Amino acid sequence: MTMYRYVRNKNGLPACGVFNISRDKHIYRPIVLHTTIGQDRPIGDIQTFREHRHNLYHIVLYTAGSGQCVLNRRQYTTAPGTVILVSPGQPHDFITCRGNAVYSELTFAFENEQNEPLTLPFDKLLEYWTGAPIDVLNPMRLSEPQLNLLNSLLTEIADLAGVEHPLSEFYLQYALIKLLHFIVQACTRPAVAGTIADERLVRVRQYIEQNYNSPIRIEELAQLAGFSKGYLFRSFRKAFGIAPLEYQQQLRLEAARNLLRATALRCSEIAIRCGYDNIHFFHRLFKNTFGITPQQYRKQIVES
Repeated sequence: MTMYRYVRNKNGLPACGVFNISRDKHIYRPIVLHTTIGQDRPIGDIQTFREHRHNLYHIVLYTAGSGQCVLNRRQYTTAPGTVILVSPGQPHDFITCRGNAVYSELTFAFENEQNEPLTLPFDKLLEYWTGAPIDVLNPMRLSEPQLNLLNSLLTEIADLAGVEHPLSEFYLQYALIKLLHFIVQACTRPAVAGTIADERLVRVRQYIEQNYNSPIRIEELAQLAGFSKGYLFRSFRKAFGIAPLEYQQQLRLEAARNLLRATALRCSEIAIRCGYDNIHFFHRLFKNTFGITPQQYRKQIVES
């Protein structure tokens, strides 16, 4: 996988308010400062890297190889699926003892109009957002399906960051909400994650949402939930009003619409990113669902 990096090069706060946090009479807005997908080498002289701290949040997912990292002056062994959450002010170092590890990383902050950062620890940030007690497992080791889900969310943010479009900041903040929703689901203790009514069906829905652009078999979902295929199909439809694989199709098409709105990617590339290898099938399905072709939809957005 080719390493991909984004670095914010703009001043000022985003106007979008979909993910604002109100605290101490200030409004804090999220800013995505940096993303890296598939970092497999230092950028710059490795001798310049060392343990450091700043008023930023990091989410780091190790996707391949092995090595070590430092958090709060403790050294941890990393392997595919290791997730590290860094709060503002926490000492950390992902470079000097990286070994041959490959990781994806998101750096973000919440700032007010005076450019003052929010410095809540990660668990308190999630508690403020969810309104519920949060006990974060940090570091956390994810399963392979969870690794793929989280990496797809980080990739979505990387795709949207830096896109010039009136609605791009809205889509970016929505993607950040989905990412933190995953963190709450996957990186907290079971007592918190299990407070949702039917956790098994929620787990299946989450798997579909975060892995929508990959092939999914109903047998795979049934195994994830611990149900038979028939019982999963009936239970999922009863809970959410739609069959599991129909829901995947709905997510793919909605993702395609978002990419048509927010990016200049070609329709063929959007089809592939949303899980469609056959561009003609994608066009036909899009038109059957929305009544117009992808090109016509994009033209409408531009003209409006």
